[in-house]
Amino acid sequence: MNILRSISPIVLRSRLALPLALSLAFTLGLAACSKTETTAVTPSNPPATSTTPVATAIDDTVVTSRVKSALMADDTVKSFDVSVETVQGEVRLSGMVDTQAQHDQAVSLARAVEGVTGVKNELTVKP
Repeated sequence: MNILRSISPIVLRSRLALPLALSLAFTLGLAACSKTETTAVTPSNPPATSTTPVATAIDDTVVTSRVKSALMADDTVKSFDVSVETVQGEVRLSGMVDTQAQHDQAVSLARAVEGVTGVKNELTVKP
């Protein structure tokens, strides 16, 4: 049923037509969204727990991005040969760097990034 057709033509011509129509649409929208589904919690139907690996994957992606950004922004390291992987907050650095100073700086930068719980260092210095 078209709501606007059921409204009196006099009301539609008045200055309140648009606010009234918007208010009515908003109210109907809220009524449609207010339906909630309830499920009884029983021993055979326990409450859902929040142990999804998706949340970890998102956090790990953010940590990886932050570590890569820190490495690229640093004038000492700035190497494309460093690979960064993160699993549950633990960062694995692998690849090759030119000097021991780059090696040490990369590990230090990775440890300083928020969200890093540990650093697994697999970097090697080029001979």
